[in-house]
Amino acid sequence: MRILQCLNWDLNAISKHLEEIAEQGFDMIQITPVQPLKEEGKEHWWLCYQPCGFHIGNQYGSKEDLISLCQKASLYGIGIIPDVVFTHMAQGEKMQPHKKVEERLVNNSFVWREKKNLEGVLDYDDRYKVTHYCAGNLPGLNLYNWDLQDMIANFLEELIQCGVAGFRIDSGKSIPLPTDYFSGDHRPYEYPCDFLPRVIEKLRHRAVVYIEVLNVSPELIEQYANYGLVLTEMNYTHMDSKKFVAFAESHDQYFNWRPNVISPLHEKEITNMYVGKARHYENTLYYARPYSDEWKSMEIKDVHREEKEKRLLRR
Repeated sequence: MRILQCLNWDLNAISKHLEEIAEQGFDMIQITPVQPLKEEGKEHWWLCYQPCGFHIGNQYGSKEDLISLCQKASLYGIGIIPDVVFTHMAQGEKMQPHKKVEERLVNNSFVWREKKNLEGVLDYDDRYKVTHYCAGNLPGLNLYNWDLQDMIANFLEELIQCGVAGFRIDSGKSIPLPTDYFSGDHRPYEYPCDFLPRVIEKLRHRAVVYIEVLNVSPELIEQYANYGLVLTEMNYTHMDSKKFVAFAESHDQYFNWRPNVISPLHEKEITNMYVGKARHYENTLYYARPYSDEWKSMEIKDVHREEKEKRLLRR
């Protein structure tokens, strides 16, 4: 599986590039979240990660546009994979939902996490805080709650009915695992979180699922790999490479090298890194930088062709 990430591309604009994308050897396209967003603009990439609910349609395209894209992409042997966000909602006041967030969420106090901010680098090593606190003042969602789980399950089913091939799950490491156990004061629930087995695991025979899991231990990677492929930039050479979707650069890395400074790495450096990943991993993702046609490079096309030929010979 070779995925081209088209972040901040309109769905109709992607349709115009399907032939070129297929010729480059990509068989999946990861699109911007299709959930409604708190602002209409497109100037800030991070705005598309502040959703206001669980239905389809925003400034990048309507539900009808998504259906049309899926149908056209299938003619080229390409699947469409929307990025989905369900660990948090758009921010209004500090750790409070934005006024545009769906009423069924706002009015249900049980679907929200503790109003405590996950602050500091060290906090990301605290499993309880990562899975129960709010990140960056964004109002976090309590994935233990079955009402919320059902909303998300219905949303994912609606996407499947539109013709999508799968899902990229954002902020995966903040999703509690069934094996997470919190004792003493850190045990607000009398049962483990069943979100991944109840909502995600049953989709795997119908859709591709990969979960963004960054900067965690190999033990946690193994746990998440029980419910989908793991999207990561790390090389876990001692583990089955088929469990991963590998990438050389993410949109976070490109935009967040330092505050307000984009990555100083030349796009050819990223391409060379990607080629190396593509020779080791069957599943890879290439982030198409804004205003760049590097995704059309011969190096990418050649490595996709070479690796496909090798896999065919091994069969």
